[in-house]
Order: sequence, then structure tokens, then C-alpha cells
Amino acid sequence: MKAIIFDSDTSKLQLSREIELLKVCYLIADSLCAAGQPAANISFQKSYKKYSLNKKLQYILLQVASQDYPEKDEYIAQVNEFIILSKKVQNLKRIPPQTFVIIKRSTALYTNWFDSMVLEILEQQQKLGIVDMYSWVDDKVLEFAVLGLSACEERRKRDAEINGKELLELLFPKDSNESSILVFPADLFQNHYLTEEEKADLVEKDGVPLKGVNIYDCFTIPNIKSLTSLELKALRGQLSENLKEFREKVDKWLVYCKENDEINIQVAELKKEVISCTLTVQEALTHNEMLNGVAYNAKVNVRDFTVYLGIAPVTSIWKYYQEFKVLDDETLDIIKETIASIGSYPEFLPVVCISSCYRNLDRMEELVDVLKAEQLDMTRTKKWISVD
Repeated sequence: MKAIIFDSDTSKLQLSREIELLKVCYLIADSLCAAGQPAANISFQKSYKKYSLNKKLQYILLQVASQDYPEKDEYIAQVNEFIILSKKVQNLKRIPPQTFVIIKRSTALYTNWFDSMVLEILEQQQKLGIVDMYSWVDDKVLEFAVLGLSACEERRKRDAEINGKELLELLFPKDSNESSILVFPADLFQNHYLTEEEKADLVEKDGVPLKGVNIYDCFTIPNIKSLTSLELKALRGQLSENLKEFREKVDKWLVYCKENDEINIQVAELKKEVISCTLTVQEALTHNEMLNGVAYNAKVNVRDFTVYLGIAPVTSIWKYYQEFKVLDDETLDIIKETIASIGSYPEFLPVVCISSCYRNLDRMEELVDVLKAEQLDMTRTKKWISVD
């Protein structure tokens, strides 16, 4: 079972949510494929040191464009002017002294700006646990794909066709024995992605309406957000045997869906073979000492992640990609045109959806009383350490 987590730098999905999807899938899947922006984020620490000056400038433009700077347009104009000047200078046999000084000073200025951005980004990534995720590559659990999506506007337009083809191969692998599945946040199974007319077309032959994405609750994983990479590795090892049957049955179901494109049969097989074995997985999660320890040490509440399996209309996936700006319009149009010209792609795809919610602990009232006492008890004395 290979879980594919795909997003792009234009997406509205928060980075912290992407990391949650990766962490959950690291536990439940045999392997992961991080595509687009998740791949760029994980590999950033190793790749930024090799950036050329031009790539650093393009990265600055990308970051400035995504932020709400008061002088955003002015900054972008200045960087673009310097890029144009640099290109002109490269074609000169002799650089005028004044121009040489401007190039030298501007290069130092933008290099320092890039370095300060890197420090801020790496600090944020460290807090989210992204930096340590690269070790998953060494463990043969994680691989990357479609890295070209994180690019400047000019590059994005030039690479739209390439990215479209790569994404199609990722979404619709040609090898029928490759059991990969797309992973989405809970937003995907909201019915508002389809119009009433589109929903009307999604009616099973026995008359049961699909109403968009058809998903089924598998199990809930208690809070893993605070776990470090080493703790996640340990937890993955603990749960490996408990998840073995689930992973194998998901693999067989994914292959079954490729061989049988009738959605009634796909859903029936999912309920019969896969959902039936999830109770034992839930029991293992419920009684896991590490997960219970996280909940025990939490001050007020924990965040649970519920894993769903199901079938999604490709129409819903395109709507999700469009609404959340996972794909720019140009790339999306190229993909749709390619599908229309070939006409051999399925109308439905197996998906994993992951939702999250905060769960109040049984002892919440007790903990709140303790917190209040610590804040309001004026008789408590502070301990000071004197340093000469």
C-alpha cells in the first residue's frame, strides 16, 4: 500500500495539515510518495545549499508573492529588474565599473535576504517535524515525485505540460499491480464540490445515490501530532504487525478496482474485505501504550485523526484541486484535455481521507482547576537562581 500525498505551492491547504497527512500515512501505509510541495518542503534542507543565484532570486520572488508585505509589489519589481540586469550583463564582454559595483552589492543583498528566509523556514520546519522526515527516505519508506511544481511563474507555465503528464502517471499508474492510493484531507468528501446535476449522474445501478465521495470509517488514531520522528518510527514498528492484514487487503482491493471498474462491485469489495478487518486495528491503537501516554501527558485535550477509505469521482478530485488551488488552471486544463483525448481513464478513484478533531479528556475539569490554582494562588513563591 503506497499512499500518495500531493499538493502544490499555490494550495490553500496549510503546511501543518500536510505534515499531519504525512505522519498519519507514515503509520498506516507500507510506503509514501510525497509529490509537489510536500516533497519540496521535506527535501528543502538538503537542496537549498545547491541553489544558484538565479534560483535564490526565484525563491525570493515566490516567498514575497505568497506573503502580505506592504511593499510586496515594489520588492517584486526590484528583484525582477535585477534579474533582467544580470542577464544583460552576462552577454557583455566588458562590464562597466559602475554596473559591476551594482551587481556585486545587489548579489550580496539578495543572498543575505535568501539566507534569512532559509533560517526562518528551517526553524518553522523544525517545529513541525519536517526536517527529520528526510530520514524516512533512507528507511525506504518515502519517495518524491513531481518536484517541478514548486517553481516561479515563468517556469510553471513552461513546465505545465510536463507536470500534467507526471501527475497523470501518478494518479493513474500504468502498472496494474502497483497499489497506490491518493490521500486527501476531509475537505474532499464535502458534497459542495458537485452541483445537483453532477450528483444526479452519480447514481448506482441499484438506485442508491452516491452523492459525491463514498467513504467508510476505518479507525481513529489518537494524537500523534507531537511525536518526534524517532517516536513515530518506534510507533510504526509497534503497529506493523497489527496493520499487516489491513495493508495487504487494501493492496488487493486497489488491484481489484483496476480490474473491475463497476463502482457497485468496488464498494461491495471494500466493505467485505477491508472494512471488516479494521476493528482489530482500532483495538491495537486504543491499547497502544505510547499513544495512551501522549493522551495522559496532554494538559487539556488531544487531537484525534480518523482514517476513511472509499471511492471518489474524478470530477470531485478536479473540483477539490481547483477550489483549493492545488493545481493552477493551465496544468488542470492540460490534464483534462489529455484524459478527454485518450478516454481510457476511470471515472472513480480509490482514496484515503483523513479528518482531525480535538477530543476533550475525561480529566479536563480537574486539569482546568489545577491551571487556575497555579495562576491565581498568590501564596505560591517563585524560586530564583542568582547568577554572579
